[in-house]
Amino acid sequence: NIDERANLAILEAWKAAAGADRKRCVLMSSIGVQRRDQMPFPILNTCGVLSAKSAAETALKADAAAGGYAYTVVRPGQLFGGPYDNNVYLGTLFQLDKDKPQDVELAMGDTLLGDTLRSTLAEVIAQTLESGAAMDTDFAVVNVDGTPPSVEALRNRLGALA
Repeated sequence: NIDERANLAILEAWKAAAGADRKRCVLMSSIGVQRRDQMPFPILNTCGVLSAKSAAETALKADAAAGGYAYTVVRPGQLFGGPYDNNVYLGTLFQLDKDKPQDVELAMGDTLLGDTLRSTLAEVIAQTLESGAAMDTDFAVVNVDGTPPSVEALRNRLGALA
């Protein structure tokens, strides 16, 4: 309901409210959307979540083409890290990522495999919008061992995605 129907409703409401003034939309999707038939993604798509995210991506791209605005689809891996308010997940209970620095890997399409810190995802989306990078494209983002990139380095990586 959220990944497909709600995103369609948002696009319709945005069109009704802004019309031709729409400039750009960034959609957070998921790694595995384009690989739903490859392991381990069929397991993750058992209830159709990845299929629904794919439908939302397709709808966004079609609406952007028809409406004349730019789009970006960001595909993170499994999200982890704070806020630590989900007591069901052990990584959250023990704050396993709390002091671990994380580098950021970006790749066009849906080719990466890994996990993504919520804070990394937020920064990537913010820098995508701030820098004007990665317009009319889709890419994956995961964290890897290493030192977190500076804002300038992250912007350079985003700019290289085109």
